[in-house]
Amino acid sequence: FTCTNEDKFNIVALELDNNRLKNGGIPTELGYLSHLQALHLNNNDLIGTLPSSIGRLTKLTNAQFHFNKLEGTIPSHLGFLTDMDLLYLYNNDFIGKIPTELGRMTRMKVLGLSENSLTGSIPSEFGNLQMLEMIYLSDNKLTGAIPNEFQSLYYRLDGESKILFNNNLQEEDIYDTRQALIDLIGAERLMDKHRSSSYCDWTGVECCRKQIEPIDVCSNNPGGSVVELNWENLSIRGQIPSSIQVLSALKILQLGNNEITGVPLEITALPYLEKFDLSNNRLSSSLPSWNAPFVNLDTLILKNNFLTGTIPEEIKFSTLLQDLDLSNNDMTGNALEVISELSLSKLDISSNKFSGSIPTTVGQLSFITSMRMSYNQFNGTIPEYFGRCKQLRKVDLSNNLLEGEFPKGMFQLSNLEYFDLSQNKLFKGTVPYDFWDISYLRENKESLKTFETKVTYGSKEDFYDGIGMDDDMTRLSGASILNIHVGVFLTVTFCFLSVR
Repeated sequence: FTCTNEDKFNIVALELDNNRLKNGGIPTELGYLSHLQALHLNNNDLIGTLPSSIGRLTKLTNAQFHFNKLEGTIPSHLGFLTDMDLLYLYNNDFIGKIPTELGRMTRMKVLGLSENSLTGSIPSEFGNLQMLEMIYLSDNKLTGAIPNEFQSLYYRLDGESKILFNNNLQEEDIYDTRQALIDLIGAERLMDKHRSSSYCDWTGVECCRKQIEPIDVCSNNPGGSVVELNWENLSIRGQIPSSIQVLSALKILQLGNNEITGVPLEITALPYLEKFDLSNNRLSSSLPSWNAPFVNLDTLILKNNFLTGTIPEEIKFSTLLQDLDLSNNDMTGNALEVISELSLSKLDISSNKFSGSIPTTVGQLSFITSMRMSYNQFNGTIPEYFGRCKQLRKVDLSNNLLEGEFPKGMFQLSNLEYFDLSQNKLFKGTVPYDFWDISYLRENKESLKTFETKVTYGSKEDFYDGIGMDDDMTRLSGASILNIHVGVFLTVTFCFLSVR
């Protein structure tokens, strides 16, 4: 017994567990201990029913009746115990349905009802138990599916905190984290040392540990939720299973360098996802039309696959997207019409079959620093609005069908370091010398002729001086072609005159 200091008769804890209280029942008079907060009667041989008078103990937070021989139905009066955070009724002989009133215990963290003879379905009211961290319902006679109201909470729990096996529940509606991970990697690739260990200790799996890790998502998910999955180079084959949706706390998903062939629509059920890397796989066909946006997505890397079709328009709702890499695929359409609505800092859509003209909306990419669009079929002229992308450092538009004169908007890109327009239909006239006013020209070891950094060229004479030509170079003794990658890596072909 434990009493308060205020009154020796105010019992707050009654712990009679493991006392071999054989063939006795629980007296109804327990309901008069109105100050009781902890009641431990487990591991005895108590018989009879659980008295409804227990429902009067409104201050009760911890009640343990497991490993007894209690029978009858679970009293609905337990629903009055709204401060309860742990209730153990497992390993008894309870029958009947689970009272819906248990859904009133909104402070409940641990609920154990396994190894009884309970029937019926899981109450939809369990969806109110938002503080729940563990639930055990195994070895009963429960039927039906997990109710919709409880699914989001259920999927949020890790596999070792929710046990429902040995019932008649619809198996297709029951997923747990451990099984979802096995579905993805394949049981044959699961290392022996992992089979008996917590999945949070598996290689490449990072879990939310509230006590030691300040991860934002932990505020909405219990400890044990998987927040990072790095399974690269594991020969994972086939389509990502739809059970991926169970990993609802996932923030980083890196599955590069595998043999994955498809992405299910359920991938969009990961609301916290920030980085998604499926590079160097065997993704084919088109990306699914996302029925919900990745609202927290920062990085999407799908390079080096066999993707076809267009970029889903729903990508524009991923307003936090910074890094998009779709290079080396077979995608079509005008990618920039969708992408230009984002706030990207890095874009690589090179080596695809994207086509059409570059829209004027490209100027909306005010934070972009790198833009690689080479080896596509973009046509038309380069819009002046490129000059609004003030942060641009690297631009590669080579090997397209672009035409017209050199874009004057490029003069405004003072941070430019790499610029490639080769293999297009540009420059029917001459390259404007005003372009050499761009400051911070960088050296490039690959070029045949390099320039020192921070050299500016304001005129034709300054430009010639910079590449080593002087006034005596007026007679042609044979012309050699020089591809000058002028720090800013502008790939332009000049005829270099030498002295005879």
